[in-house]
Amino acid sequence: MQGVIFDLDGTLLDSMPLWRTAARNYLRDNYGIYADESLADEVLKLTITEAAELVRTRYGLAADTAEVAAGVNGIMERGYFHTIAPMPGAEELLKALKARGIPMAIATATDRYLVEAALARLGWTGYFCTVSTCTEAGAGKRESAAVYDVAMKSFGGSRKECTVAEDSAHAARTALAAGYRVAGVGADPALISACTVHIPSLVPVKRALEALLG
Repeated sequence: MQGVIFDLDGTLLDSMPLWRTAARNYLRDNYGIYADESLADEVLKLTITEAAELVRTRYGLAADTAEVAAGVNGIMERGYFHTIAPMPGAEELLKALKARGIPMAIATATDRYLVEAALARLGWTGYFCTVSTCTEAGAGKRESAAVYDVAMKSFGGSRKECTVAEDSAHAARTALAAGYRVAGVGADPALISACTVHIPSLVPVKRALEALLG
């Protein structure tokens, strides 16, 4: 085991409920547009830039993509800076991995400033070798394993000897196809067939730790 690469949202942080409403709230508050709830299922598979472009073009917004992305991020800021809680068992798991000398990194579609704000608030910054974002890696998790590769290089690992912990099936499939060992975290039935090992929840921590370490 050369290291563990964690997805952030829905894996370590309980932030998905906020993300599910962010784009719809942006449209409602800024344009009076009431988007269908299905919009969340689409944007959650995208980087923030891709999601902003989808929203801008679909609803004919006058704002450019960067402005839409900034608006959605602005809605999320309070959560990352002040309120989003860890997933149950997340902090205990990070402590256990660090105590065993296992390098860890973050690979996420969320923009860096939000990630770093949450990590600093929770006192988690010291757990991770690096934060790798899809925006900076140049590709989303549907298309490429680039965001995982950037994270992996921070501790000099190799794909086959690193575990990627993900809660989304599309991201897990990408990591698995690239040769990573993948731990699927959560109850999504589609995740089970897309991972090397399935972890229903991070609690009990002992079970999650054993699954991550193989």
